Order: sequence, then C-alpha cells, then structure tokens
Amino acid sequence: MAKLDFNRMRARTSQATTDLAQRDQQIKLDETPATLSLDHISSRLYGDTRPLNPSHVVELALSISALGLLEPVVVDSQHRLLAGGHRLAACRLILATAEARRVMIAQLCEVARQPFSEALKAQLKLLEPSAALAEGVPVRVVRFDSAEDQDRALAIEAAENTQRRDYTRAEIRALYGRLVEAGYTDRRGRPKQGERQAKPAIAMIIGRSLRTVERMLQDQRQDQARESLRKGLRRLRAGLVALERASTPQPPAVEALRARLSGDVALERLIDEALSALDEGAAP
Repeated sequence: MAKLDFNRMRARTSQATTDLAQRDQQIKLDETPATLSLDHISSRLYGDTRPLNPSHVVELALSISALGLLEPVVVDSQHRLLAGGHRLAACRLILATAEARRVMIAQLCEVARQPFSEALKAQLKLLEPSAALAEGVPVRVVRFDSAEDQDRALAIEAAENTQRRDYTRAEIRALYGRLVEAGYTDRRGRPKQGERQAKPAIAMIIGRSLRTVERMLQDQRQDQARESLRKGLRRLRAGLVALERASTPQPPAVEALRARLSGDVALERLIDEALSALDEGAAP
C-alpha cells in the first residue's frame, strides 16, 4: 500500500481553498444589485441540479409574504437563473392566482414524488399577495453569460447552497418579532393545520439549524430577564435611599422597616455587587 504524503495533501487542500476564495471574491466583484419583473427572469440554461421541494417553496412564500425577499435571486447578464430557485418559485407562487398556486404546487409535488397533502393545501390558503413583489424581484446580476461558462454557473449555484451570510443575534431577533406580528406562532410541538411556526421559518430563511435559532432566541430571553432584574435592583436601591431620607412621620410598619434597614451597609453592598455582575454579563 502506497504511503500517504500528508504534506502534499495539505498543500493541495490549501491551494483549493485559496482558489475557491478568489473565485468567490471575483463573483462578488462582478455582481450588480437590481430589480427585475418575474417575466424577465428565465430558467437555468442547463436545468436544475435538484428538484424543487414543494413544502420548502410554500414555506418560503409565506415568510417572503411576511418579511419580504431577504436574499436576492442571482441571475447572469442575460437574466437567466443562477441561484435561488426555491426563492424564485416562491415569488412566482405569491403573485399567482389561487387556482394557479394549486396547479403549481401539484406539479412540483409530482416532480418531487411527494403527496399534495392537506397540510400543504392549508398552508397555501394562508398565502397573501405582496404589492412589493408586483413591482419587481430583488436580484444580483453577475456579469457573465452562463451559456458561455457553464462551470462558473455551477460554481455560483454550489456556493449559494453552501455559503449563507451569517445573521447576527439582533437580526434574528428582529426577524422573529416580525414573524410573530405577522401571525406566526411560538407554540412548541407539532403545528396545527394551517399554523405557521416562527422558529422553523427563521431556520429555513437563514440556513441554520432549528437548535441554533432557539439558542440565539434563548439568549434574548436571558438578556430580557437580566434587564428586568437590573431595573428591579435599581428601584430597590432608590427605595432604600428614599426610605432613609424620609423626614415626615411614617406608619409604624414603615418606621419599623426603616429602623431595620437604615445604615445596612451589607445590603447596599450586595445590591451594588449584583448590579455590577449584571452589567458585566456574568453567568448565573
């Protein structure tokens, strides 16, 4: 058995990584943002590398209807699709009539060999039109003709499927808030018929796992709890100062409390230490 040359393998891997990074950077330099009507965007010249998932298309359409198209479709200089097939299909679905939507999803189910389930039909009924999409779809135009460079077209599609931009916690929290306002639910467990769940929708939009989304939103709840506690401690400290400085006679119970807490340096120190820990984000 031939001996493996690990140094050579590392060198080839490093070179391949460098080449991919340079090509990805060149693609970004060649991009131009634009807005196109759906009629002006044509299918991939060489067909889709994978069939569209009808459930994914409907879920995307629902989220686009609520949030807008967050990630533009990518097209070449001739406005042929390069990346974002599910997003483009979702946009077409939003702008279609109710009957055309049913026909479109039924056809996608047939190609994907999936049943056109009652749950999918119920989701389809929740879809609302979008006036913004009627004016055009956000796209990124890459300045080359896919008919002349199929390899580059495939590279862009692959990069789109494997590289998603990283959303910050603040962006994910904002998406969550907007989806809840649009009628999405935060209820755990299997969704009821026609129910839309916010967290799975965000996971699909940003290309992250549901667990990642839940963790980032859980961080938000912890931040909110800490802020609430911080405010409570500050009110307590202000109340202690007011109690100690009160000059007019108070009811016996208040006077007893003032006598008990007046000059309690240890309590004041504990409050200050707790506030400091919260301000520094110390772990519980």
